[in-house]
Amino acid sequence: MAEQAQNCSPAPKWAAQVDDQPIPMPRQLVKVAVIKAQAEIPPGFVLVRDYDSPDDVVLGDEETVDLAQGNVFYRLAVCDAKPRVDCKTPPKLAFFVDDRPEVTIRAIQSGKTIRELFGFNDDVNLYRDYESPHDEPIGLEEAAPFDKGPVFYTRRQHTQLKIIVNNKPFTEAEGVKHQMTGLQIATLVSETPRNTEVFKLLKNGGQEAVPLDKEICIKDCDQFRVIRNNVAGGFTEPTRIERELDKLKQGGCRADFIQQPFPAVVYRDVPTRPGYAHLPMTDVLVIVPGGYGESIGDDYHAFDLLEHNGENLRPLPYRIRLVRLVNLLLSELPRYLEPAEVERILNSCDRRSGVGKRNYAIFLLLARLGLRAGEVVKLKLDDIDWNAGEVCIQGKGARIDRLPLLQDLRHRFAIQTLLNWYRTDVDVGVCLPELATYLGHVHVNDTYWYLSATPELLQLATLRWQRAAGGFAI
Repeated sequence: MAEQAQNCSPAPKWAAQVDDQPIPMPRQLVKVAVIKAQAEIPPGFVLVRDYDSPDDVVLGDEETVDLAQGNVFYRLAVCDAKPRVDCKTPPKLAFFVDDRPEVTIRAIQSGKTIRELFGFNDDVNLYRDYESPHDEPIGLEEAAPFDKGPVFYTRRQHTQLKIIVNNKPFTEAEGVKHQMTGLQIATLVSETPRNTEVFKLLKNGGQEAVPLDKEICIKDCDQFRVIRNNVAGGFTEPTRIERELDKLKQGGCRADFIQQPFPAVVYRDVPTRPGYAHLPMTDVLVIVPGGYGESIGDDYHAFDLLEHNGENLRPLPYRIRLVRLVNLLLSELPRYLEPAEVERILNSCDRRSGVGKRNYAIFLLLARLGLRAGEVVKLKLDDIDWNAGEVCIQGKGARIDRLPLLQDLRHRFAIQTLLNWYRTDVDVGVCLPELATYLGHVHVNDTYWYLSATPELLQLATLRWQRAAGGFAI
């Protein structure tokens, strides 16, 4: 006490445990009468300092005790207070954390042992409580002796503000703030946030629209839904592609941009994979997507362009190779059902039973809406707007798309659409982003890959490029 006064340092808070109850104390040195009064011990009882011994020390009301010498007490009826010899055992010591006591006889503690005594993890912030706003943080390896004050408290470490958007968590590290606009919320999950609608999910099960230009207060664990209405963009401007190619060329890549019959990039002298000893280097043609802001510097592998001829595959001599077509040889091809097969499946469901109705609904969603199996599993009744004739589909990642209720089978419709475009000389590069939107693809390249399983479609695409090559014979 004298040392603290001399150094003008704040005094630590003190407390005692009386009859197993924590009692705040005004200071380290305190009269017994004060302890009894604060513990509401009635007349006819004495205060006893607990040593866990038959020789526990009986204290007189006018005595002054040093709580640093033991702060655990109990009451005893005056008639039971017999004369005792000097106690030789160490006194019980009560440490307090967040007003909860734990008793020990060990006076020398550390930040780690106190955390262990109270069952806290090592990452809990522990402070010694002073009669001052500037309390002392106690690290794991720091000494925390009892005589410096037994009262502590904890503080939770700062946790980042977190919200849920389309069932995916986002934190401050990813741009979450206490004030956000609908546009900022949409940006967390959409590459085209201005073409979305944002809704805040309410606790009563409803939802509230959040305008893109309106700023709202964000609270921890708020939930939002971002629905993508359409996908728009442009990547075929020569200036933008040239900027991308300049970056690639600076890294040593040789590539040329071709604008007709539709935009493409030819990568020059690309090493082929092992097994092509006759052609160690080749040129690779990559079709530039007509929409979506994606990079054209992806890691493409070069192969011979192979032509499907029955069950035989033969290399074509010309050096321009269509990468996507040959990659089909190395992965499982997507499959689709003919209309007659779809009808047989639908007709196999017994719609007189509950199970049959359920199965029919599932197959109908797959067939008529062209949904993926995972999208059907995630569907809820609230996702369907019967009045508008629309359904919200939670696609891959944290994306939600709005689709009309009536559509043809996804794969068959998309493939047939591409076949018609190629047969009628439609500019596929310009129209493909619309088809990608229908399929729910974020990147147009995904559509090239996904639909390239049809031999007839591959043949038509190859023939168009042969015509475009002019004098190049295949």
